[in-house]
Amino acid sequence: MGTNHSGQFTVERAGMLHHSIDGPTSWWPDGTTSYLLHFAGPRSSWQVADETDTVLTAVDTLNSGEEMSKQALQNALRDTRRLLSHINAIEEELLLYSREAGPNGKVRLSWREIGDEMGLHFTSARDRHTRVASGKGSSQRNWLVQRTRREHMYPTTDGRPAVPPQSDAERAHSTEVCDVPAAAREGLVVALCSCGWRGTPSTNADRARRDGKEHEDGADS
Repeated sequence: MGTNHSGQFTVERAGMLHHSIDGPTSWWPDGTTSYLLHFAGPRSSWQVADETDTVLTAVDTLNSGEEMSKQALQNALRDTRRLLSHINAIEEELLLYSREAGPNGKVRLSWREIGDEMGLHFTSARDRHTRVASGKGSSQRNWLVQRTRREHMYPTTDGRPAVPPQSDAERAHSTEVCDVPAAAREGLVVALCSCGWRGTPSTNADRARRDGKEHEDGADS
């Protein structure tokens, strides 16, 4: 069970009461289970949750033997690929974090402890750390650490010492078009901004990009 929960959060469903609740998990009379995720708000966290939702829906469909529509199959393949690449970036950042000094001035985990958790020999874990710390890790690292204090701690994948610092305006307003999670209508996308702004859902990705660009231009003017 995950540990990203502080306090009791529950899911509500119209006309139905859950059988029981255990932390973020709720069990329902119709046999379904809900697991409620909540996070501080970075766009990267939202994307991982959205991709995971698509993958779980695909797992249920595969296990049930039901036919998956062409669009649902394409969405499942796409989001599984994206989730794998994002998980790889997170794993590599955790590897870097593990060997940084903690509050006591010592590295957080030994090479053997890291190897045990990653299923690697400690020398393989050390070799992977060397590669990642030199800027030869996931191309998705910037997706994970952009606009955080970790952004400039390690070289980028092209070997440069660090990403050039962004202006305050660039840090405050950077939009991206994403799929709408759990949309009742397939193919809906929406522009999301790092400031928390959310555009109007649309089936037209170009229109969503224009909405995002207009938001950036208006916010920075």
